Amino acid sequence: MTRSVEDLRLESERSRAELASTVDQLRERISDTADDIRHKVSPQHIKSEASDYISHKTQSWVEGLKRALVIEWDLDWQIDRFVIRFTRRTHLA
Repeated sequence: MTRSVEDLRLESERSRAELASTVDQLRERISDTADDIRHKVSPQHIKSEASDYISHKTQSWVEGLKRALVIEWDLDWQIDRFVIRFTRRTHLA
């Protein structure tokens, strides 16, 4: 099947329009990516990320310490109860 010059011209125009649209989309994506990179390497963002990380780690450490203290207190309390019971039994016997 042979195509007419007009058909070829119309197809060429459609292809050109699609290519122009694709280039615009890529240009927008690259611009957005560049903006995102600039934001992520900005001193304010790095400072915020570091601050959040330190805060999270400190909170985790404090929570772990609290749990350890509760376990320690519970263990001490159980030992004290055992000693009291044992002492009562030996004195009663």
